[in-house]
Amino acid sequence: MPFYKCVVINSAGRKNEIIKEVSCENELISSFGNLNSFLVSFDLVNKKEIYNTRKHFNHEVISAFTDIMSSLLNAGLNLQSSLELCAAITNNSKVKKLSLSLIEGMKRGDSFYSVLKIYSSSFSPLYQALVKLGEQTGSVGKVFERMSGYLQSNKTVKDKIINALMYPSIVLFAAITGCFGIVLYILPKMSNIFLAFDPGGSNVYAEVESIYNSLWIFIWLFMMFAVSVVVAVILYKTSEKFAALFDNFILKLPGIGAFISSVQTLNFAFAMEMLTSSGITVNKALQEAVIVVSNRRFKKSITTINEELMRGDALSEAFLKCKEFPSYVGTWIAVGERTGKVSDIFAQIRTYFQNSINNSTQKLMNMIEPVLILVIGIIIFILIIQFVLPVFALYGKVL
Repeated sequence: MPFYKCVVINSAGRKNEIIKEVSCENELISSFGNLNSFLVSFDLVNKKEIYNTRKHFNHEVISAFTDIMSSLLNAGLNLQSSLELCAAITNNSKVKKLSLSLIEGMKRGDSFYSVLKIYSSSFSPLYQALVKLGEQTGSVGKVFERMSGYLQSNKTVKDKIINALMYPSIVLFAAITGCFGIVLYILPKMSNIFLAFDPGGSNVYAEVESIYNSLWIFIWLFMMFAVSVVVAVILYKTSEKFAALFDNFILKLPGIGAFISSVQTLNFAFAMEMLTSSGITVNKALQEAVIVVSNRRFKKSITTINEELMRGDALSEAFLKCKEFPSYVGTWIAVGERTGKVSDIFAQIRTYFQNSINNSTQKLMNMIEPVLILVIGIIIFILIIQFVLPVFALYGKVL
């Protein structure tokens, strides 16, 4: 939705500038009907201009903010009171600044989701989507509790990956530096020595040229890989067709695909649990829950399920036809349909996949370090074959 910069006069006669996100100008004008402010003028604002003016907050700040807000909301405070108390009790200046900025936006009459979206570089799309659903269902406290655990889990995984990468990365850096040092610094000096023993220099020049050709091939392969990654990222963000193909491909990868499917199902089940437990119909809940799913193949499947439900098919049958969700999800939903407790079934699905992801993450962490060491060992072996051994072979031929 577009953003508008509005000039307003409040009940005290003070003029202020505020930013509002609405679908159209009529909605913008009508939004001031219930506020103690009078709209003087408004202009359309580019979203990028708004986002670029907002400070980016790192993962640690967002995690600390989420933990505090989760505790305060679950203690029974409303959203604005929780934000005010969060700003008052935190000893982190950045958390305080973020809280005060969000309070300022809410005092202007904006929804919490709209204010949060302005800081989209700091809050993930999943975070924003769940907050939007939480506001609709009145369960923002559950959202912050969910996101608190989610961010802590992500931080734990991130720290373990960094620790696992540290030793292999140091070894790889030392190996690459050593190989390039031999080729670029030692080899030219050795070539002069070899030429003294081989006046014609034919063997020396041929071997040195071969080594340098290997170096250039290595550099070009690395550059091609880097360019390919950059192009793929750009295409993923700009081309819907490429993004759909990539999302479909990633789900087919052994191990990784199953893990991503579990994550997508977990997020979907949590959204459906929130929505259905708040009295929202399953059909409407399916329409809203799509926003928490990032994989396009899953989005399409949820849309298809909703269409089949609208045609009169049972929800369980629609899920059983869908290949993206495991068959037992459809079986559980069938039980929920018979008992009339669909929201409880989605809560059970969420719990199951949460435990499944935790177990998969632990297994992944146990495997990642030896796998990385093996990969780094192969890379070092290739470097030695390409750069180090030819130097010693040249030494043997000449001397």
